[in-house]
Amino acid sequence: MAAPRISTLTLSLYIYNLSFKFMPSFGYAATVSYVIVIPVGILSLIQFIVAKDRRA
Repeated sequence: MAAPRISTLTLSLYIYNLSFKFMPSFGYAATVSYVIVIPVGILSLIQFIVAKDRRA
């Protein structure tokens, strides 16, 4: 049975590998980080709006 290699790689570990291990590509790692931060921020904002509507 073959090892999973990168199939179990999380985004945070991928960003770490981009920044420090493979080829130090800080710009690309920062871009990947923003790709994570922006959807999480939007989903959090939606969650706050939905929770506020339910509370009223």
